[in-house]
Amino acid sequence: MNIPGTRNAHTYKIYHCPVCNTAFSLPVEDSSLIYENIYKNGDRGPGYSRYWRYARIIKIVSNPLDYLAESHEDYWSVREALAIYVNDKSSARILEIGSGLDI
Repeated sequence: MNIPGTRNAHTYKIYHCPVCNTAFSLPVEDSSLIYENIYKNGDRGPGYSRYWRYARIIKIVSNPLDYLAESHEDYWSVREALAIYVNDKSSARILEIGSGLDI
């Protein structure tokens, strides 16, 4: 499928794997300027301000995952999956890919 680009007057092809549900676009362009501006103004940007609020709050609550799980359904599903699939939470390690800005 072809999707019009939002930054330039380009058309991108979106490729999707129905087996693993991975999607990516071509051509790949450097979008670092867009993300730099989003993160620089993230606390005021529509759709991003909640993440800045979460980042501030999880530093002071006793159980950050519980706070996030009660704040948004995406985090609720993460908490539930961890409860089901991780037996030894004291030695568990989690790799998150594509999390964006590390604040």
